[in-house]
Amino acid sequence: MIFIRKAGLDDWPIIHAWENDPALWNITDDAGPFSQDQIRYFLQRQNDITRHKQERWLILLNHSPIGMMDVFQWNATHKSVGVGIVIISGEHRRSGYGYKALHALEIEMKNLYLIHNFWAIVWVGNKKAIEFFLKCGYSLTEEILHQEKKAFKFEKNIK
Repeated sequence: MIFIRKAGLDDWPIIHAWENDPALWNITDDAGPFSQDQIRYFLQRQNDITRHKQERWLILLNHSPIGMMDVFQWNATHKSVGVGIVIISGEHRRSGYGYKALHALEIEMKNLYLIHNFWAIVWVGNKKAIEFFLKCGYSLTEEILHQEKKAFKFEKNIK
């Protein structure tokens, strides 16, 4: 069974390991390496959407972490937030877990913060992520230049 929960300070070792995996750096805006102190600081002080406009959530399969999601650039006025997701292990990818986790996150964000507009930025060459967001009901809204690379912006509005 898939569960999600906001990451806590006790989660720093797994997040530190994942954030320092060079295989993931090509899909993120902020590539590592990150120190243990940087990860702890984020989880302790920055992991608050109402104060710092971002949060980290863990994806759990039978209570074991298999991935993480970020929500960022929260905008209370527009009721919008950016989302990012990664399932770490290849054995758990293409299993529907990411779809279930993202859907659960959308419901949580709507219930907690009244968010209705979700968006994601995906590099043009990341075909798996493009397929994923389309499958999750996101619409490709525009091609943009993001950090000097071509990317697609996806959006989803929920009621």
